Amino acid sequence: MDIISQFPDPSIAKISIPTINVFAPLLKANEKAIRSVTPSTDISYGSHARQKLDVYPSTSNASSSPILIFLYGGGLTGGDKVIPMPLLEGLVYHNMGTFFATQGYTTVIPDYRRVNDNDARTGEDAVFPSGGDDVSAVISWLQASEYASKGESRDLYIMGHSAGGIHTSTFLFHPNFLSQRKALLKGEAGLRLQGAVLLSVPCDFDTSPASRMNAISTYWPASLSPNSDPAAKSSGKDFGPCGLLNSLGKGKSPAELGIPAVLAVKGELDPEDEILGSMGRFAQVWEKIFGFGTGLGDMVAKGHNHISFAAGMMSKYEGKDEGRPDKWGIDVVAWMKRVGN
Repeated sequence: MDIISQFPDPSIAKISIPTINVFAPLLKANEKAIRSVTPSTDISYGSHARQKLDVYPSTSNASSSPILIFLYGGGLTGGDKVIPMPLLEGLVYHNMGTFFATQGYTTVIPDYRRVNDNDARTGEDAVFPSGGDDVSAVISWLQASEYASKGESRDLYIMGHSAGGIHTSTFLFHPNFLSQRKALLKGEAGLRLQGAVLLSVPCDFDTSPASRMNAISTYWPASLSPNSDPAAKSSGKDFGPCGLLNSLGKGKSPAELGIPAVLAVKGELDPEDEILGSMGRFAQVWEKIFGFGTGLGDMVAKGHNHISFAAGMMSKYEGKDEGRPDKWGIDVVAWMKRVGN
């Protein structure tokens, strides 16, 4: 963790590969523990070829454990439920699944549809609100599966990192999913939605780097806005996390809108332009809509940059507990237990 704190430029593009280079050997050194949980893999949750998920069973009370859906990041254009980078040897996001499974959560990691990237030759023609649709489809699959309780409802949590947090926010705030959210808050169909974690999420795009604009304008084309400005390149201002939250308007509580408790987690070393500033503005919009302290928690992960949340999870570490790369995960688990009681 000391090494990544010395990187001179916190921008995501500049710290991604250096951060992976730091943690790859430390993940390898703890490979046995990371692979101690064997997932069920490539389960279809929808009709699209991309809609597949992995399930990491809880190591305690797997049949009745709470369920966590984790959505990885990737700048809208990238990401996979197991990163195929040779250096990482399939350990990321297996490490995330195993960590939360050993904390008592059956952990579901889905692939979701991505914006086309011609250079990387990836993408499945994703256009807003496809990310929210994919989250909704994962939950519907869970409700129809063996993982939904036939008796007392199982607690459900959703965590989204970066672009995965954008898609989590779409599910939480878009009216398309209102009836499903309200049913989940009531514990219908075997699941009870207790909380959502927004992990290092770009909540608006006011200060996004120019390199992001192609993906942003492709996912949120200007034509989506009801009063589209001919000069606008994107509707992300209206339909990103801050825009969707603001569109809810005042007068109703989070519960009336089917919104569970939310925890906003920032990395201490996150960049100001893409993450820290926008998450601060998200908190301001939340306070305007729902009031201060109503349903939104805040946490800063000490020593973490945007990439180390996942790259450092379960990496070999020797030192004081407060410096552990997975300390943020322990703190998130504590929050989930509090809001689930």
